[in-house]
Amino acid sequence: MEAWKQGYVRVFSRHPSHAPLRNSIGTLGKQVVLRLGSTTNVSYTPDVEINSIDSINITKNKYEMKKAFRLEGVTSPNFYPL
Repeated sequence: MEAWKQGYVRVFSRHPSHAPLRNSIGTLGKQVVLRLGSTTNVSYTPDVEINSIDSINITKNKYEMKKAFRLEGVTSPNFYPL
């Protein structure tokens, strides 16, 4: 049975240090997906998605991240592309 059906956050990550999060964070019956760097698709639309696939793809790319910060007015140190 899928984690969210059992009332837990469905954690997407390959890293072993994230294992304690699986089946330990309750959701009160909501479908919750937590992505920790994973871009694996799900076959349903969750009620809550923490770290969307789009956001993960942006944060993997330094240029896209700088562009997103600039659009949202987040200040950061100057960056000089090579």
